Amino acid sequence: SSATPPAVIHVVESENGTLWLSREDGKVERIANGVYSVVSTNWDAKGKTAFQVRADERNQVWALSKTALFKVRGDALIPMLKGGDEFVVCCPSQGGGWWISMDGELRLWRDGQWLAKASCPIALTQSIFRVGMEDQEGHVWLATWGNGLLRCDTNGSGLHFTKRDGLGSDYVRALHQDRDGNLWVGTQEGGLNRLRPALFTVFGLAQDLSLEWITSVSAGPDGRVWVGTDGYGLNSLQGDLIQPAVNGFESGPLHVMVALAGRNGIVWTGNRSGGIHRWDGRRAERPANVPSNGLITSSLFEDSRGAVWAGWRNTDRVL
Repeated sequence: SSATPPAVIHVVESENGTLWLSREDGKVERIANGVYSVVSTNWDAKGKTAFQVRADERNQVWALSKTALFKVRGDALIPMLKGGDEFVVCCPSQGGGWWISMDGELRLWRDGQWLAKASCPIALTQSIFRVGMEDQEGHVWLATWGNGLLRCDTNGSGLHFTKRDGLGSDYVRALHQDRDGNLWVGTQEGGLNRLRPALFTVFGLAQDLSLEWITSVSAGPDGRVWVGTDGYGLNSLQGDLIQPAVNGFESGPLHVMVALAGRNGIVWTGNRSGGIHRWDGRRAERPANVPSNGLITSSLFEDSRGAVWAGWRNTDRVL
Protein backbone atom coordinates (compact mmCIF):
# COMPACT_ATOMS: atom_id res chain seq x y z
CA SER A 1 0.00 0.00 0.00
CA SER A 2 1.17 3.55 -0.75
CA ALA A 3 -0.79 5.10 2.13
CA THR A 4 1.22 7.44 4.37
CA PRO A 5 1.95 5.85 7.79
CA PRO A 6 0.49 7.77 10.77
CA ALA A 7 2.89 10.13 12.52
CA VAL A 8 4.79 9.23 15.70
CA ILE A 9 3.38 11.68 18.26
CA HIS A 10 5.06 10.55 21.51
CA VAL A 11 8.37 8.87 22.38
CA VAL A 12 9.14 7.89 26.00
CA GLU A 13 11.76 5.74 27.72
CA SER A 14 11.09 3.28 30.54
CA GLU A 15 13.51 2.57 33.39
CA ASN A 16 15.04 -0.42 31.62
CA GLY A 17 15.96 1.67 28.56
CA THR A 18 13.09 0.50 26.34
CA LEU A 19 11.71 3.13 23.97
CA TRP A 20 7.94 3.33 23.48
CA LEU A 21 6.37 5.07 20.48
CA SER A 22 2.78 6.22 19.97
CA ARG A 23 1.35 6.84 16.52
CA GLU A 24 -1.61 9.09 15.86
CA ASP A 25 -3.81 6.14 14.84
CA GLY A 26 -3.33 4.38 18.21
CA LYS A 27 -0.59 1.92 17.27
CA VAL A 28 1.98 1.36 20.03
CA GLU A 29 5.53 0.27 19.15
CA ARG A 30 8.61 -0.63 21.16
CA ILE A 31 12.39 -0.69 20.68
CA ALA A 32 14.07 -2.94 23.26
CA ASN A 33 17.74 -3.93 23.06
CA GLY A 34 17.85 -2.72 19.47
CA VAL A 35 14.82 -4.82 18.43
CA TYR A 36 11.72 -3.11 17.00
CA SER A 37 8.27 -4.58 17.52
CA VAL A 38 4.62 -3.57 17.33
CA VAL A 39 3.27 -4.05 20.85
CA SER A 40 -0.41 -3.60 20.19
CA THR A 41 -3.04 -1.70 18.26
CA ASN A 42 -5.77 -2.57 20.75
CA TRP A 43 -5.26 -2.82 24.50
CA ASP A 44 -8.81 -2.00 25.54
CA ALA A 45 -11.27 -4.87 26.04
CA LYS A 46 -14.02 -2.65 24.66
CA GLY A 47 -12.26 -2.32 21.33
CA LYS A 48 -10.90 1.20 21.77
CA THR A 49 -7.26 1.74 20.94
CA ALA A 50 -4.58 2.99 23.32
CA PHE A 51 -3.84 6.26 21.61
CA GLN A 52 -0.82 7.40 23.64
CA VAL A 53 2.13 6.05 25.60
CA ARG A 54 3.47 8.69 27.98
CA ALA A 55 5.70 9.01 31.04
CA ASP A 56 4.64 10.67 34.28
CA GLU A 57 6.82 12.92 36.48
CA ARG A 58 8.31 9.82 38.14
CA ASN A 59 9.35 8.45 34.73
CA GLN A 60 6.79 5.64 34.97
CA VAL A 61 5.50 4.70 31.51
CA TRP A 62 1.73 4.57 31.01
CA ALA A 63 -0.55 3.48 28.19
CA LEU A 64 -3.55 5.79 27.88
CA SER A 65 -6.80 5.23 26.06
CA LYS A 66 -10.09 7.11 26.04
CA THR A 67 -11.49 4.82 28.75
CA ALA A 68 -8.52 3.39 30.67
CA LEU A 69 -5.02 3.92 32.09
CA PHE A 70 -2.44 1.13 32.23
CA LYS A 71 0.95 1.04 33.94
CA VAL A 72 3.63 -0.51 31.74
CA ARG A 73 5.85 -2.95 33.65
CA GLY A 74 8.18 -4.93 31.43
CA ASP A 75 5.90 -6.66 28.94
CA ALA A 76 2.84 -6.42 31.19
CA LEU A 77 0.06 -3.84 31.19
CA ILE A 78 -1.41 -3.27 34.64
CA PRO A 79 -4.90 -1.68 34.52
CA MET A 80 -5.09 1.19 37.02
CA LEU A 81 -8.19 3.12 35.94
CA LYS A 82 -11.03 1.77 33.84
CA GLY A 83 -14.50 3.17 33.39
CA GLY A 84 -17.42 3.35 31.03
CA ASP A 85 -17.22 7.09 30.39
CA GLU A 86 -14.65 8.51 28.01
CA PHE A 87 -12.05 10.95 29.29
CA VAL A 88 -9.03 12.93 28.08
CA VAL A 89 -5.67 12.69 29.87
CA CYS A 90 -4.35 16.25 29.80
CA CYS A 91 -0.93 16.08 31.51
CA PRO A 92 1.01 14.52 34.40
CA SER A 93 1.06 16.17 37.81
CA GLN A 94 4.41 17.06 39.36
CA GLY A 95 3.36 15.28 42.55
CA GLY A 96 2.44 12.12 40.65
CA GLY A 97 -0.73 11.10 38.91
CA TRP A 98 -2.57 12.65 35.99
CA TRP A 99 -4.84 15.59 35.30
CA ILE A 100 -7.87 14.18 33.48
CA SER A 101 -10.78 15.94 31.78
CA MET A 102 -14.03 14.06 32.33
CA ASP A 103 -17.63 15.25 32.02
CA GLY A 104 -16.45 18.83 31.54
CA GLU A 105 -14.32 18.85 34.73
CA LEU A 106 -10.55 18.77 35.23
CA ARG A 107 -9.66 16.34 38.03
CA LEU A 108 -6.45 14.96 39.53
CA TRP A 109 -6.18 11.15 39.70
CA ARG A 110 -3.37 9.50 41.65
CA ASP A 111 -2.86 5.99 43.03
CA GLY A 112 -6.44 4.94 42.44
CA GLN A 113 -8.05 8.04 43.96
CA TRP A 114 -9.59 11.26 42.70
CA LEU A 115 -7.82 13.88 44.82
CA ALA A 116 -8.65 17.34 43.51
CA LYS A 117 -10.60 19.40 41.03
CA ALA A 118 -9.27 22.40 39.11
CA SER A 119 -11.57 25.22 38.04
CA CYS A 120 -11.25 26.30 34.41
CA PRO A 121 -12.47 29.60 32.93
CA ILE A 122 -14.54 27.92 30.20
CA ALA A 123 -16.21 24.54 29.83
CA LEU A 124 -13.63 22.00 28.74
CA THR A 125 -16.14 20.37 26.41
CA GLN A 126 -15.91 23.49 24.23
CA SER A 127 -12.18 23.16 23.54
CA ILE A 128 -9.86 21.00 21.47
CA PHE A 129 -6.66 20.46 23.47
CA ARG A 130 -3.27 20.36 21.77
CA VAL A 131 -1.05 20.03 24.84
CA GLY A 132 -1.18 20.48 28.62
CA MET A 133 1.28 21.01 31.46
CA GLU A 134 1.39 21.65 35.22
CA ASP A 135 3.72 24.53 36.09
CA GLN A 136 6.04 25.00 39.06
CA GLU A 137 3.26 26.59 41.11
CA GLY A 138 0.77 23.78 40.49
CA HIS A 139 -1.34 25.63 37.91
CA VAL A 140 -2.54 23.52 34.99
CA TRP A 141 -2.16 25.11 31.55
CA LEU A 142 -4.12 23.84 28.56
CA ALA A 143 -3.28 24.85 24.99
CA THR A 144 -6.37 24.87 22.79
CA TRP A 145 -6.96 24.98 19.07
CA GLY A 146 -9.05 28.11 18.59
CA ASN A 147 -9.77 29.09 22.22
CA GLY A 148 -6.35 30.38 23.21
CA LEU A 149 -4.65 29.44 26.49
CA LEU A 150 -6.39 28.28 29.69
CA ARG A 151 -5.07 28.23 33.25
CA CYS A 152 -7.00 25.99 35.64
CA ASP A 153 -6.53 26.24 39.43
CA THR A 154 -7.60 24.24 42.47
CA ASN A 155 -8.39 27.40 44.44
CA GLY A 156 -11.55 28.08 42.44
CA SER A 157 -10.11 30.61 40.01
CA GLY A 158 -8.93 30.33 36.43
CA LEU A 159 -7.53 32.46 33.64
CA HIS A 160 -8.27 32.59 29.93
CA PHE A 161 -5.87 34.26 27.51
CA THR A 162 -6.85 34.94 23.91
CA LYS A 163 -5.73 37.23 21.13
CA ARG A 164 -7.83 39.99 22.70
CA ASP A 165 -5.58 39.79 25.79
CA GLY A 166 -2.39 40.08 23.76
CA LEU A 167 -1.77 36.43 22.94
CA GLY A 168 -0.35 36.23 19.42
CA SER A 169 -2.94 33.71 18.22
CA ASP A 170 -5.81 31.64 19.61
CA TYR A 171 -4.28 28.53 18.01
CA VAL A 172 -1.66 27.20 20.46
CA ARG A 173 0.70 24.35 19.51
CA ALA A 174 3.49 24.24 22.12
CA LEU A 175 4.03 24.98 25.83
CA HIS A 176 7.25 25.06 27.87
CA GLN A 177 8.20 26.48 31.26
CA ASP A 178 11.87 27.39 31.72
CA ARG A 179 13.91 27.28 34.91
CA ASP A 180 13.09 30.95 35.66
CA GLY A 181 9.36 30.24 35.65
CA ASN A 182 8.63 31.87 32.30
CA LEU A 183 5.89 30.17 30.29
CA TRP A 184 6.68 29.99 26.57
CA VAL A 185 3.71 29.63 24.24
CA GLY A 186 4.16 28.68 20.58
CA THR A 187 1.25 29.62 18.35
CA GLN A 188 0.26 29.18 14.74
CA GLU A 189 0.90 32.41 12.82
CA GLY A 190 1.03 34.33 16.12
CA GLY A 191 4.72 33.99 16.96
CA LEU A 192 6.38 32.99 20.21
CA ASN A 193 4.78 34.37 23.37
CA ARG A 194 6.27 34.67 26.85
CA LEU A 195 4.11 34.87 29.98
CA ARG A 196 5.89 36.03 33.12
CA PRO A 197 3.98 35.48 35.29
CA ALA A 198 0.80 37.29 34.23
CA LEU A 199 2.01 39.36 31.30
CA PHE A 200 2.51 38.24 27.71
CA THR A 201 5.54 39.32 25.72
CA VAL A 202 5.09 38.61 22.02
CA PHE A 203 8.19 37.93 19.93
CA GLY A 204 7.59 38.37 16.23
CA LEU A 205 9.09 39.80 13.08
CA ALA A 206 9.69 43.15 14.76
CA GLN A 207 11.95 41.39 17.31
CA ASP A 208 13.91 39.60 14.53
CA LEU A 209 12.02 36.30 14.73
CA SER A 210 12.38 34.76 11.28
CA LEU A 211 8.69 33.77 11.00
CA GLU A 212 5.58 34.00 13.20
CA TRP A 213 4.44 30.44 12.45
CA ILE A 214 5.90 28.54 15.42
CA THR A 215 6.02 24.74 15.42
CA SER A 216 8.32 23.83 18.32
CA VAL A 217 9.98 25.27 21.45
CA SER A 218 12.86 23.59 23.33
CA ALA A 219 15.24 24.89 26.02
CA GLY A 220 18.91 23.88 26.20
CA PRO A 221 21.04 23.25 29.30
CA ASP A 222 22.37 26.83 29.12
CA GLY A 223 18.85 28.28 29.31
CA ARG A 224 18.76 29.32 25.68
CA VAL A 225 15.36 28.77 24.04
CA TRP A 226 15.29 27.28 20.53
CA VAL A 227 12.29 28.05 18.32
CA GLY A 228 11.35 26.18 15.15
CA THR A 229 9.30 27.83 12.40
CA ASP A 230 7.37 26.36 9.50
CA GLY A 231 9.20 28.04 6.64
CA TYR A 232 12.19 30.02 7.91
CA GLY A 233 14.23 27.65 9.98
CA LEU A 234 15.44 27.84 13.56
CA ASN A 235 15.83 30.77 15.97
CA SER A 236 17.65 31.06 19.29
CA LEU A 237 16.38 33.25 22.10
CA GLN A 238 18.57 34.32 25.02
CA GLY A 239 17.05 36.91 27.31
CA ASP A 240 15.22 39.19 24.89
CA LEU A 241 17.69 38.70 22.02
CA ILE A 242 16.58 36.60 19.05
CA GLN A 243 19.10 35.29 16.51
CA PRO A 244 18.03 33.26 13.47
CA ALA A 245 20.28 30.22 13.05
CA VAL A 246 22.16 30.18 9.75
CA ASN A 247 21.14 27.37 7.40
CA GLY A 248 24.07 27.56 5.00
CA PHE A 249 23.20 24.81 2.56
CA GLU A 250 19.47 24.90 1.76
CA SER A 251 18.41 26.75 -1.38
CA GLY A 252 14.85 27.31 -0.15
CA PRO A 253 12.95 27.84 3.10
CA LEU A 254 13.56 25.33 5.89
CA HIS A 255 10.34 24.01 7.43
CA VAL A 256 11.24 22.94 10.98
CA MET A 257 8.55 20.60 12.33
CA VAL A 258 10.21 19.77 15.67
CA ALA A 259 13.29 21.03 17.57
CA LEU A 260 15.21 19.25 20.34
CA ALA A 261 17.91 20.92 22.46
CA GLY A 262 20.17 18.08 23.59
CA ARG A 263 21.91 17.84 26.92
CA ASN A 264 25.33 18.30 25.25
CA GLY A 265 24.36 21.64 23.70
CA ILE A 266 23.67 20.24 20.22
CA VAL A 267 20.29 21.19 18.74
CA TRP A 268 18.47 18.79 16.43
CA THR A 269 15.68 19.72 14.06
CA GLY A 270 13.28 17.51 12.14
CA ASN A 271 12.09 19.09 8.94
CA ARG A 272 9.12 18.83 6.61
CA SER A 273 11.04 17.56 3.59
CA GLY A 274 14.73 17.77 4.46
CA GLY A 275 15.17 14.95 6.94
CA ILE A 276 17.17 15.89 10.06
CA HIS A 277 19.68 18.66 10.77
CA ARG A 278 22.27 18.90 13.54
CA TRP A 279 22.95 22.46 14.70
CA ASP A 280 26.27 23.22 16.36
CA GLY A 281 26.47 26.85 17.37
CA ARG A 282 24.70 28.81 14.61
CA ARG A 283 25.22 26.54 11.60
CA ALA A 284 23.67 23.24 10.54
CA GLU A 285 24.81 19.99 9.01
CA ARG A 286 23.10 16.78 8.01
CA PRO A 287 24.12 13.71 10.05
CA ALA A 288 25.87 11.02 8.06
CA ASN A 289 23.87 7.97 6.96
CA VAL A 290 20.54 9.72 7.53
CA PRO A 291 18.24 10.19 4.51
CA SER A 292 18.12 13.90 3.67
CA ASN A 293 15.18 14.32 1.33
CA GLY A 294 11.51 13.45 1.32
CA LEU A 295 11.19 12.55 5.01
CA ILE A 296 8.76 14.51 7.20
CA THR A 297 10.06 14.32 10.78
CA SER A 298 7.24 14.42 13.36
CA SER A 299 9.06 13.73 16.66
CA LEU A 300 12.55 13.75 18.24
CA PHE A 301 13.64 12.23 21.55
CA GLU A 302 16.96 11.98 23.42
CA ASP A 303 17.30 8.85 25.56
CA SER A 304 19.28 8.42 28.78
CA ARG A 305 22.40 7.41 26.82
CA GLY A 306 22.35 10.56 24.72
CA ALA A 307 21.14 8.83 21.54
CA VAL A 308 18.64 10.85 19.49
CA TRP A 309 15.59 9.09 18.04
CA ALA A 310 13.37 10.38 15.24
CA GLY A 311 9.87 9.45 14.13
CA TRP A 312 8.89 10.17 10.55
CA ARG A 313 5.40 10.81 9.25
CA ASN A 314 5.76 9.30 5.79
CA THR A 315 7.72 6.11 6.53
CA ASP A 316 7.62 3.25 9.01
CA ARG A 317 11.34 3.65 9.73
CA VAL A 318 12.58 4.95 13.09
CA LEU A 319 16.08 6.45 13.29
